[in-house]
Amino acid sequence: RSVGPLSLKLNTERLALAPLAKIQASLSSIYAKSIPPQLQQMALQSLLQRQLPALVAAGPKVQLEELLLGQGKDQLTAAFNLQIAPSRASVPDLISFLRGVEVDASAKAPAAVVQLLAAWRAVQVPDGTPEMVLKDWVNNGWLVAGSNRYRSALRLADTRLTINGNEAPAW
Repeated sequence: RSVGPLSLKLNTERLALAPLAKIQASLSSIYAKSIPPQLQQMALQSLLQRQLPALVAAGPKVQLEELLLGQGKDQLTAAFNLQIAPSRASVPDLISFLRGVEVDASAKAPAAVVQLLAAWRAVQVPDGTPEMVLKDWVNNGWLVAGSNRYRSALRLADTRLTINGNEAPAW
């Protein structure tokens, strides 16, 4: 089944393309090889440790102003804004790094799309069913159910994560 049309408005500022290209090329190489997932994860971590400083040094901003997929009652909509404070690359640990990261994201999707995602996720969960996965997402506050649609909103600022208006436990 095909889905469309797709409308996308993406803006970037101060995005370092050279380290981004290195990450993309390395990712292709990492996942093309038949190596165990644990080694893939280690390779990915090493790659990010090498490339992240150059990628974020200028304080990049990436904004998905609008994503529209489909039409009418079957339309999926999403938006996000990611901004990293300049010089976050030199901070000593993840929490210090996250103090300079701001993310705002939101999405709305028809129930049929969310049910497909839950079915895909259920395959990865032992003894999981799409219904269990969907119920878990709603009960844990990741999704808010509406009339034949689901929505979600996330905000990360100064290491505080808020999901659908509820602050997540500190990490």
